[in-house]
Amino acid sequence: MTSSESVLLPTLIEPTLAVRLVLGVARLGEADLEGWWSSQGMNPAVRFTLAGFRRTSKVVGAELAVLSARRRHRQILPRDTAVHLFSPYLPFAGWTRAYLAEQKTSGESRVIDELLGWTTSDTARSQLRAWLEAVEPPARQGASVSAAELKNSTVTAGLLVRFAQSYITQQGDLSVPYVDLVP
Repeated sequence: MTSSESVLLPTLIEPTLAVRLVLGVARLGEADLEGWWSSQGMNPAVRFTLAGFRRTSKVVGAELAVLSARRRHRQILPRDTAVHLFSPYLPFAGWTRAYLAEQKTSGESRVIDELLGWTTSDTARSQLRAWLEAVEPPARQGASVSAAELKNSTVTAGLLVRFAQSYITQQGDLSVPYVDLVP
């Protein structure tokens, strides 16, 4: 994360935690865990399919999971006013893509290595809960948000936590947590 990104959420949520949560949700939704999207980029059982990307196969697998999650969210919520974890209205998916691009230079990521160890949905949920333990739950619980509110780091941090908690608690068919963007 760049220093300017760290300023966006001063002391509310560290950008590295936001990236962990986005990657964690992307992993939880993969086909071998909850099956909310068809990606298997971080499924250890099919890692050999990415062997052509010798040094960066883990990072490429994580990118595939994030892209698949974003695509599935757009399918379920095709309207431009839906603000969800992978929407462009929140900075977190963008930070995650930037983090993954950065990791391609080294080919190593402790976060991705940890996610590759998640072989059950229960393990994934448990770790996501652990990552959220140090974060205060969001005070705001409205069904909509304005563009002006999305400039407030307290609001965006609250949405991140709220959305992450929603993915952790649901099982079965995906019900995308979102709020509507209002003028």
